[in-house]
Amino acid sequence: MENDQPCSKFSELHIGALDSIASLLYSGFFIEALSKAEQVVLTNKVTDLINDFNLGNLDVIFMDEYFENELTTNFEKYFLQAEPYYVLFSKNNVQLSKIKSPCLSAQELQKFDLLLYPDYCPIHIRIKQIFQQNHLSFPTIYEADYNESTASLVSCSELVTILPKSLALNKLENPTMQLAAKELMVPDLRRTAVFSNGKIPLNFIVSKLR
Repeated sequence: MENDQPCSKFSELHIGALDSIASLLYSGFFIEALSKAEQVVLTNKVTDLINDFNLGNLDVIFMDEYFENELTTNFEKYFLQAEPYYVLFSKNNVQLSKIKSPCLSAQELQKFDLLLYPDYCPIHIRIKQIFQQNHLSFPTIYEADYNESTASLVSCSELVTILPKSLALNKLENPTMQLAAKELMVPDLRRTAVFSNGKIPLNFIVSKLR
């Protein structure tokens, strides 16, 4: 029957995603989902996505692949992309401007004060883990809960922030902020994926991302 087709079931889906994935990588999909899906949740709190998926409150989630071991229910996964982390800083940051290399090591990053999303953010979690894995003490970390506040504060101070490449390049396009960036030279890339509980075939979701 027609009502059993995947297209008709799209309207029954509850979809969640990290804001950085939805806004920059798959905005077309989420514009459609906002009008056609039963529910769309966009957040910076990866723990909320995981908990709601495990409880069955979300059918499809877009998040960092690293956290899949925290999913306790059956799921299908489709890898989306890998990208490096970038260190974003003001062009007036004298100390960073002296470093001529286009990359920055974790040891060099340790010398700077960081401004990050609170520790529910997957980037915040991964940066702390990178320092732990390299047996380095944490730099001073300040927290801000809004993307635009973070970029604005970094642009007029000696603070630096860490963003995935796609989000960092987006910020660099704003000429009023006078920002610069260097790739964080660590082996860990940010790997993103879409996870589904199988309510409709995952291939159907993937086909709508292209």
